[in-house]
Amino acid sequence: MSGYKRRSVKKEDGLWLLSFTDLCLVLLSCFVLLVSTMEPRKKNVLKSMTHTEEKELKVNEREFHLNKVAGEVMKVIEKEKILDQAEVTKMPQGIYIEFKDQVFFNAGSNDIAIAKIPLAEQILSSISKLGREFQIVIEGHTDDQVYGQVENLNWNLSSARGIQLLRRLVKLGVPESNISVVAYAHTRPKAEYRYLSGAALEKARATNRRVAVWLKLPVEPAEANGKGTKHG
Repeated sequence: MSGYKRRSVKKEDGLWLLSFTDLCLVLLSCFVLLVSTMEPRKKNVLKSMTHTEEKELKVNEREFHLNKVAGEVMKVIEKEKILDQAEVTKMPQGIYIEFKDQVFFNAGSNDIAIAKIPLAEQILSSISKLGREFQIVIEGHTDDQVYGQVENLNWNLSSARGIQLLRRLVKLGVPESNISVVAYAHTRPKAEYRYLSGAALEKARATNRRVAVWLKLPVEPAEANGKGTKHG
Protein backbone atom coordinates (compact mmCIF):
# COMPACT_ATOMS: atom_id res chain seq x y z
CA MET A 1 0.00 0.00 0.00
CA SER A 2 1.12 3.49 -0.70
CA GLY A 3 1.94 5.62 2.33
CA TYR A 4 2.48 2.63 4.71
CA LYS A 5 5.93 2.19 6.16
CA ARG A 6 6.69 -0.83 8.27
CA ARG A 7 8.35 0.05 11.57
CA SER A 8 11.21 -2.12 12.63
CA VAL A 9 11.23 -3.41 16.21
CA LYS A 10 14.27 -2.47 18.20
CA LYS A 11 15.74 -4.42 21.12
CA GLU A 12 15.37 -1.49 23.53
CA ASP A 13 11.58 -1.36 23.00
CA GLY A 14 11.00 -4.35 25.35
CA LEU A 15 13.09 -3.12 28.25
CA TRP A 16 10.19 -1.33 29.93
CA LEU A 17 8.25 -4.60 29.92
CA LEU A 18 11.14 -6.38 31.61
CA SER A 19 11.43 -3.67 34.26
CA PHE A 20 7.71 -3.89 35.02
CA THR A 21 7.95 -7.65 35.42
CA ASP A 22 10.85 -7.28 37.82
CA LEU A 23 8.89 -4.74 39.80
CA CYS A 24 5.94 -7.12 40.10
CA LEU A 25 8.25 -9.89 41.29
CA VAL A 26 9.80 -7.61 43.90
CA LEU A 27 6.39 -6.54 45.19
CA LEU A 28 5.19 -10.12 45.30
CA SER A 29 8.30 -11.17 47.20
CA CYS A 30 7.80 -8.36 49.70
CA PHE A 31 4.20 -9.42 50.21
CA VAL A 32 5.17 -13.04 50.80
CA LEU A 33 7.87 -11.97 53.25
CA LEU A 34 5.43 -9.74 55.10
CA VAL A 35 2.87 -12.53 55.41
CA SER A 36 5.51 -15.00 56.59
CA THR A 37 6.64 -12.65 59.38
CA MET A 38 3.09 -11.89 60.45
CA GLU A 39 2.07 -15.55 60.83
CA PRO A 40 4.20 -16.27 63.95
CA ARG A 41 2.95 -13.06 65.50
CA LYS A 42 -0.61 -14.12 64.82
CA LYS A 43 0.05 -17.49 66.44
CA ASN A 44 1.62 -15.80 69.47
CA VAL A 45 -1.41 -13.53 69.85
CA LEU A 46 -3.75 -16.52 69.67
CA LYS A 47 -1.58 -18.40 72.13
CA SER A 48 -1.58 -15.42 74.49
CA MET A 49 -5.35 -15.13 74.27
CA THR A 50 -5.73 -18.83 75.01
CA HIS A 51 -3.45 -18.55 78.06
CA THR A 52 -5.48 -15.59 79.34
CA GLU A 53 -8.72 -17.47 78.88
CA GLU A 54 -7.31 -20.50 80.67
CA LYS A 55 -6.12 -18.32 83.53
CA GLU A 56 -9.55 -16.69 83.86
CA LEU A 57 -11.21 -20.10 83.83
CA LYS A 58 -8.89 -21.33 86.56
CA VAL A 59 -9.60 -18.25 88.69
CA ASN A 60 -13.34 -18.75 88.24
CA GLU A 61 -13.05 -22.39 89.29
CA ARG A 62 -11.11 -21.43 92.40
CA GLU A 63 -13.65 -18.78 93.27
CA PHE A 64 -16.42 -21.35 92.89
CA HIS A 65 -14.70 -23.85 95.17
CA LEU A 66 -13.90 -21.14 97.75
CA ASN A 67 -17.51 -19.99 97.84
CA LYS A 68 -18.68 -23.58 98.15
CA VAL A 69 -16.45 -24.26 101.15
CA ALA A 70 -17.39 -20.95 102.76
CA GLY A 71 -21.05 -21.90 102.33
CA GLU A 72 -20.50 -25.33 103.89
CA VAL A 73 -18.73 -23.84 106.90
CA MET A 74 -21.47 -21.26 107.34
CA LYS A 75 -24.10 -24.02 107.32
CA VAL A 76 -22.26 -25.81 110.14
CA ILE A 77 -21.95 -22.56 112.08
CA GLU A 78 -25.66 -21.85 111.70
CA LYS A 79 -26.62 -25.44 112.52
CA GLU A 80 -24.53 -25.42 115.69
CA LYS A 81 -25.86 -21.95 116.60
CA ILE A 82 -22.42 -20.42 117.07
CA LEU A 83 -22.91 -17.35 114.88
CA ASP A 84 -21.71 -15.19 117.76
CA GLN A 85 -18.52 -17.26 118.08
CA ALA A 86 -17.46 -17.71 114.45
CA GLU A 87 -16.97 -15.51 111.43
CA VAL A 88 -16.34 -16.22 107.74
CA THR A 89 -14.82 -13.38 105.72
CA LYS A 90 -14.35 -13.42 101.94
CA MET A 91 -11.15 -11.63 100.95
CA PRO A 92 -9.28 -11.06 97.66
CA GLN A 93 -6.61 -13.53 98.85
CA GLY A 94 -9.11 -16.23 99.87
CA ILE A 95 -11.42 -16.86 102.83
CA TYR A 96 -10.63 -16.14 106.47
CA ILE A 97 -12.51 -18.31 109.00
CA GLU A 98 -12.22 -17.19 112.61
CA PHE A 99 -13.42 -18.92 115.77
CA LYS A 100 -13.43 -17.90 119.39
CA ASP A 101 -11.27 -20.29 121.34
CA GLN A 102 -14.19 -21.92 123.18
CA VAL A 103 -15.53 -23.29 119.89
CA PHE A 104 -12.79 -25.95 119.97
CA PHE A 105 -10.83 -25.60 123.21
CA ASN A 106 -11.36 -25.41 126.92
CA ALA A 107 -9.89 -22.43 128.74
CA GLY A 108 -6.09 -22.54 128.86
CA SER A 109 -5.92 -25.89 127.04
CA ASN A 110 -4.41 -26.72 123.68
CA ASP A 111 -6.31 -30.02 123.35
CA ILE A 112 -9.58 -29.98 121.43
CA ALA A 113 -12.37 -30.58 123.94
CA ILE A 114 -13.91 -34.03 123.60
CA ALA A 115 -17.38 -32.54 123.25
CA LYS A 116 -16.15 -30.24 120.47
CA ILE A 117 -14.44 -32.92 118.34
CA PRO A 118 -17.50 -33.63 116.10
CA LEU A 119 -17.87 -29.90 115.38
CA ALA A 120 -14.16 -29.56 114.63
CA GLU A 121 -14.30 -32.56 112.30
CA GLN A 122 -17.21 -31.11 110.34
CA ILE A 123 -15.54 -27.76 109.81
CA LEU A 124 -12.07 -29.12 109.10
CA SER A 125 -13.50 -31.72 106.71
CA SER A 126 -14.99 -28.93 104.58
CA ILE A 127 -11.73 -26.98 104.67
CA SER A 128 -9.65 -30.04 103.77
CA LYS A 129 -11.40 -30.31 100.38
CA LEU A 130 -9.28 -27.40 99.14
CA GLY A 131 -6.13 -28.36 100.99
CA ARG A 132 -4.34 -29.68 97.91
CA GLU A 133 -4.88 -26.57 95.81
CA PHE A 134 -4.82 -23.80 98.40
CA GLN A 135 -2.37 -22.82 101.11
CA ILE A 136 -3.83 -23.12 104.60
CA VAL A 137 -2.57 -20.78 107.29
CA ILE A 138 -3.67 -21.46 110.87
CA GLU A 139 -3.38 -18.57 113.29
CA GLY A 140 -3.37 -18.81 117.09
CA HIS A 141 -4.26 -15.79 119.24
CA THR A 142 -4.52 -15.37 123.01
CA ASP A 143 -5.43 -12.57 125.35
CA ASP A 144 -2.95 -10.44 127.27
CA GLN A 145 -3.07 -12.33 130.55
CA VAL A 146 0.04 -14.07 131.90
CA TYR A 147 -0.73 -17.20 133.86
CA GLY A 148 1.50 -17.91 136.83
CA GLN A 149 5.21 -17.41 136.30
CA VAL A 150 5.31 -18.74 132.72
CA GLU A 151 5.61 -15.67 130.54
CA ASN A 152 5.87 -17.72 127.34
CA LEU A 153 2.63 -19.57 127.95
CA ASN A 154 0.64 -17.43 125.52
CA TRP A 155 3.13 -18.15 122.74
CA ASN A 156 3.16 -21.84 123.53
CA LEU A 157 -0.61 -22.00 123.78
CA SER A 158 -1.30 -20.17 120.51
CA SER A 159 1.17 -22.34 118.59
CA ALA A 160 0.04 -25.61 120.20
CA ARG A 161 -3.60 -24.93 119.30
CA GLY A 162 -2.63 -24.27 115.71
CA ILE A 163 -0.64 -27.50 115.60
CA GLN A 164 -3.66 -29.43 116.88
CA LEU A 165 -5.73 -28.22 113.92
CA LEU A 166 -2.83 -28.92 111.55
CA ARG A 167 -2.62 -32.54 112.69
CA ARG A 168 -6.31 -33.10 112.10
CA LEU A 169 -6.13 -31.56 108.62
CA VAL A 170 -3.22 -33.85 107.77
CA LYS A 171 -5.30 -36.86 108.90
CA LEU A 172 -8.00 -35.65 106.53
CA GLY A 173 -5.57 -35.84 103.62
CA VAL A 174 -4.17 -32.32 103.38
CA PRO A 175 -0.43 -32.34 102.53
CA GLU A 176 1.56 -31.08 105.50
CA SER A 177 3.57 -28.88 103.12
CA ASN A 178 0.39 -26.93 102.31
CA ILE A 179 -0.25 -25.96 105.93
CA SER A 180 1.54 -23.44 108.09
CA VAL A 181 0.93 -22.40 111.69
CA VAL A 182 1.48 -18.86 112.94
CA ALA A 183 1.47 -18.05 116.66
CA TYR A 184 0.62 -14.45 117.46
CA ALA A 185 -0.08 -14.93 121.17
CA HIS A 186 -1.39 -11.57 122.49
CA THR A 187 0.34 -9.36 119.90
CA ARG A 188 -2.64 -8.94 117.53
CA PRO A 189 -5.70 -8.22 119.64
CA LYS A 190 -8.97 -7.96 117.77
CA ALA A 191 -10.59 -5.88 120.51
CA GLU A 192 -8.92 -3.02 122.37
CA TYR A 193 -8.42 -4.05 126.00
CA ARG A 194 -6.11 -1.39 127.39
CA TYR A 195 -7.65 1.01 129.89
CA LEU A 196 -10.64 -1.32 130.33
CA SER A 197 -11.74 -3.02 133.53
CA GLY A 198 -14.41 -5.30 134.87
CA ALA A 199 -16.91 -6.84 132.45
CA ALA A 200 -15.71 -4.71 129.53
CA LEU A 201 -12.16 -6.04 129.94
CA GLU A 202 -13.33 -9.64 130.18
CA LYS A 203 -15.43 -9.23 127.04
CA ALA A 204 -12.47 -7.80 125.10
CA ARG A 205 -10.19 -10.60 126.27
CA ALA A 206 -12.76 -13.23 125.23
CA THR A 207 -12.83 -11.69 121.76
CA ASN A 208 -9.05 -11.77 121.50
CA ARG A 209 -8.79 -15.46 122.41
CA ARG A 210 -9.31 -17.06 119.01
CA VAL A 211 -8.03 -19.31 116.25
CA ALA A 212 -8.33 -18.65 112.54
CA VAL A 213 -7.98 -20.73 109.40
CA TRP A 214 -7.05 -18.84 106.29
CA LEU A 215 -7.54 -20.52 102.92
CA LYS A 216 -5.23 -18.53 100.68
CA LEU A 217 -5.32 -18.44 96.91
CA PRO A 218 -2.02 -19.58 95.40
CA VAL A 219 0.08 -16.71 94.05
CA GLU A 220 0.71 -16.77 90.29
CA PRO A 221 4.43 -16.68 89.35
CA ALA A 222 4.01 -13.32 87.62
CA GLU A 223 2.40 -11.87 90.75
CA ALA A 224 4.91 -13.21 93.25
CA ASN A 225 7.18 -10.49 94.55
CA GLY A 226 8.54 -12.08 97.68
CA LYS A 227 6.32 -10.02 99.98
CA GLY A 228 3.98 -11.62 102.50
CA THR A 229 0.36 -10.65 102.89
CA LYS A 230 -1.02 -9.95 106.30
CA HIS A 231 -4.59 -10.05 107.51
CA GLY A 232 -5.98 -7.13 109.42
